[in-house]
Amino acid sequence: MGRWELERAWDLLEEGDLLEALEHAERAYRRHPKDPEARFLYGYLRFTSDGAYEGLRLMELGAKAMGGEACAELWRIYGTEFPAHLLDLARFLERRGLPLPGDTAWAEAVLEEQGLPPEVAREVERWLYQEDIPSLEGFFRKRPSPYPGYLLVRLYLARGAFLRAQGLAGELGEAWGGDWRVELARLLARFPQEGPSLAEEVRPLLARRPKDPHLAEGLALLALGVGEGRVALELDRAFDPPLRARFPHLEEPLEAEEEGRPLVPLGLFLSPGRADVSPPPFAWEAFRSWLPRLGLGELTLWGRPFLRSGLLSPEDVRQEMREGVMRLRFLEEGRPPFVPLASLGELLGASPEEREAASAAASPGELAHFRKAFPDSLLLELYALLYRPFGDWPEGRVRRLLREELPWGVREALRLRLELGRDPLAPLS
Repeated sequence: MGRWELERAWDLLEEGDLLEALEHAERAYRRHPKDPEARFLYGYLRFTSDGAYEGLRLMELGAKAMGGEACAELWRIYGTEFPAHLLDLARFLERRGLPLPGDTAWAEAVLEEQGLPPEVAREVERWLYQEDIPSLEGFFRKRPSPYPGYLLVRLYLARGAFLRAQGLAGELGEAWGGDWRVELARLLARFPQEGPSLAEEVRPLLARRPKDPHLAEGLALLALGVGEGRVALELDRAFDPPLRARFPHLEEPLEAEEEGRPLVPLGLFLSPGRADVSPPPFAWEAFRSWLPRLGLGELTLWGRPFLRSGLLSPEDVRQEMREGVMRLRFLEEGRPPFVPLASLGELLGASPEEREAASAAASPGELAHFRKAFPDSLLLELYALLYRPFGDWPEGRVRRLLREELPWGVREALRLRLELGRDPLAPLS
């Protein structure tokens, strides 16, 4: 039965039906988890369908047992964004006396730029791909060096954790001042507050053409931010596939640059979804340039600080979006019958750093990582409860929380959940 499932999965893959192929490949793998072909095909389909690193791991196990075309396909994937993995595969093939499917010069140049030993670079590459901030920061604290520090700054900035990124960039500057990767991290971390005024300080970096795509991405963002879009386009075209294919947030700013309408990437200076952060003086003009391109959902994601401050009005957007913007603005301003919107962190009086950590955490592990810096944070404790299944709730601690000065709605939600023995918003069935 397992063999039939595997052959059916190959047929469906050739027909282009990836989801159905994945179902059959998974059944084949579950029946024969050590079969190299089942590992390879299931891993390949897992990776191509949802980008899961576990799929890549299974694919590698299968390919190393199968050799030939399987290793060539794995080589192709590693050649796009996994240089340390590619060099590891090259060493495996050389030990087996097998020919290499391609050149390793690019991967060697990237690792030289990173300054990491090959065995370490592979782990860093995995954590970066998975956006595993706790593991990457744990490694950085044990074996500090500029490149992992730069990656952490970029990850924090991408999550909107600007204060944490600034703090880490300051540490990097004290330890490795003068290293260009550190200078890139420091300038990126300063951009949310200082914006295009950093142009003169950025200029010395613009002559660099990094081989590492993550360094190139950061430099391209910075170039776009200070009005040097020409440099960003050169960096984009220096990679195959181009940088914008690997980093989708670059696509619109680069397209706008090609059209002669420069845009400052939104993630450089705005925290997505947050209204409790005051934007810097340059932010409104930078944001206004985006208005013709944004839909209502994107406007809600990025525009809340400007709605709250009253800078963004219905007249600033396309006709078909004006009614939606008016309603959003009424919510932010608290026009009757609404009360002003406020984040839970604001209602609890949490510090900006606590509110940022709560917003940036994307998993229970990351939240636990951030809580180490704020062990007494009521906000982060409440967020931690949201991640826990109800059966794992510490009832005694929740009852003590109910005696805290909580906002009425939060207190009632906790009380209801305890009394009902279930999530009050969950379906009854």
